[in-house]
Amino acid sequence: MAAEANARLDDPFAEALAHHGAGRLDAALAAYDSALARRPDRATGLIFKGAALAQAGRLVEALPLLAEAYASRPERRFNATARRVLLVAIGAARKVEGDEGPVLRERRSALPALCAWGMGLLRVRRAEEAMGFFDHALALEPKLAMGRLQRSLALEQLGRIDEAEQDCRAALEIDPEMTMGHMALGRLLNARKDYVGSIASLERALALSPDHATAIGGLVMAKRILCDWRDDAQWLERLFAACARTKADGRAAPMNPSFALNLPFTPAQHRALAEQHADLLFGALDALKRSLAFSFEGRAVEKPRLRIGYMSEGFRNFPTSHLIQRLFRHHDREAFEVHAYSYGPDDGSVYRKRIMESVDRFVDLRELTDEDAAKRIHEDGIDILIDLKGYTIHARPRITALRPAPIQVNYLGYAGTWGHPAADYILVDRIIVPPEEAEHFSEALVHLPNCYQVNDDRQEIADKPQRRADHGLDEGAFVFCCFNAALKLDPAIFDVWMRILKRVPASQLWLLEGDEISRENLKREAEARGVDPGRLVFAKKLPKPDHLARHRLADLFLDTSVYSAHTTGTDALWAGLPLIVCPTPSFPGRVSASLLTHVGLPELILDSFEAYEALAVRLAERPTELAALKARLAAQRDNCRLFDTARFALGLEAAYRAMWQTYAAGRPPQAIDIRDEDLPDSRLEVLS
Repeated sequence: MAAEANARLDDPFAEALAHHGAGRLDAALAAYDSALARRPDRATGLIFKGAALAQAGRLVEALPLLAEAYASRPERRFNATARRVLLVAIGAARKVEGDEGPVLRERRSALPALCAWGMGLLRVRRAEEAMGFFDHALALEPKLAMGRLQRSLALEQLGRIDEAEQDCRAALEIDPEMTMGHMALGRLLNARKDYVGSIASLERALALSPDHATAIGGLVMAKRILCDWRDDAQWLERLFAACARTKADGRAAPMNPSFALNLPFTPAQHRALAEQHADLLFGALDALKRSLAFSFEGRAVEKPRLRIGYMSEGFRNFPTSHLIQRLFRHHDREAFEVHAYSYGPDDGSVYRKRIMESVDRFVDLRELTDEDAAKRIHEDGIDILIDLKGYTIHARPRITALRPAPIQVNYLGYAGTWGHPAADYILVDRIIVPPEEAEHFSEALVHLPNCYQVNDDRQEIADKPQRRADHGLDEGAFVFCCFNAALKLDPAIFDVWMRILKRVPASQLWLLEGDEISRENLKREAEARGVDPGRLVFAKKLPKPDHLARHRLADLFLDTSVYSAHTTGTDALWAGLPLIVCPTPSFPGRVSASLLTHVGLPELILDSFEAYEALAVRLAERPTELAALKARLAAQRDNCRLFDTARFALGLEAAYRAMWQTYAAGRPPQAIDIRDEDLPDSRLEVLS
């Protein structure tokens, strides 16, 4: 119903609705009064002012307004429904009507409106308030399947996954043919990492609605996580068709664009998916943005010290922190003040502690709504906000979409475009995103002088002895490895790996351990390609220093292609293990190519699977050549651009200054190309 109201109320009421939706009742009432002074004939305005009065406990003042609105246009179903919702929601039906029979009829007829109002609140992420409407509806009608499902959605938004699953299953007991119920259950089971259960639920949804785009997208991802590649080509074809169909119809994308990075989409398709996702994610924020009206008046000036804010869920024992933790120490504090905004858990890890100690201010946003988090960032006077999560899991992109800073940057955690003006710039390098591919990004490209990926030049590697036998590896085998997540694996690259194993008989493939189902699926796929499944060895999760140390037991890292090694590639190279890659022409596909270029081993970037296979076999058969390659890597590691965190900071700071100069000059975001000659000579001399 909130959406309908937004559509029917014109601009004079937009500010009032935004305040009302955000729970600012005093401000909402003042804005309703102002709007009604200009448009006293708007019945919907009276309704919502009445709603605000009722929520503020001013029932005596609310009811006459509702009566006036209803009397003015009783034929309008929206007015009548809104009146019923308010009567029920404030518990006043019995007092007003006085007769039990009409009251019960009034209450039951209000059920759809109660649920609609709750869903409107959910769309602006006010789940606690939405729960009240769903609870009220279910108190009136416990067997209301849609109400039970919508309550599940509210619980999911609150992170109460166990309770959400219970409500979702209860809804399906009431109505087993509800497609959306099976969809929601599939999503919840995915969040619990019960991928087998998720697949079963999504298959049921597709049995009821064969062309349901989101069910197709969810099923493809769950199957990929489990390395279940049976009929993979057919499922991808259905997914591509669903993407095209939803794009043409203006509907939501079939999957989160961060998941789509693992699939063979083109850069143009990635942007289209991001734009669809943004439309769904940010569609309800316009009125709130107008009401917040963040002002940057007087900020567009040259200034000696910029205030930078890095925002992430991953300031913990997480790849983001593994990469970025030392960057903060290298920022020039005379020119930059560094804030870190965290909305992820405090895991007490050394990574979180180091970040907290190395920034000027560390702010925990976990308990704040997106609106209040954006207010805090704006109040802190952040000049440039760097969003390190994008659309990835546990991200909160609505904070960035509320525009709390004059300049906003997409960086590191999400290897794709936002497809939305929430991000002004994206930090890249000339390898992962050549300038001619700018059309595939909604952001202005900022090309850094080194690899775009910041790296830690002090990562600890455990010094305790490592034995192959302790990891299930044969002492005399040639060990190929790939520690990328199972989601990055696909049938095409696995075909190549199995051909390599057959050509190098005394070899093993060391993979990161997933769950039991994915391991069994990979073994089945190996056997189907004529390779003994016993030659696949799975690495258990270890603390980061120990994980880095065990790389030295492997001989060669075989990278994936569609979504190449990012942090995992850095880990291998830092530990002294060469990797080879045949990158696809996309941002996520080219990252390890950039790593290899900036570590000084560009010859390990291949342009075909045939060349990739041939090089892997050659290095396995020529131990002297491989030993020379490892020696080069060891000699170059501490002096190469890839692991020069201080030099990286100089390039990044030059980019920030260029962004600010553009803003201060009153120009819109534009492409920026940082070269070595743009770095300050005085600080380069210190580094050298």
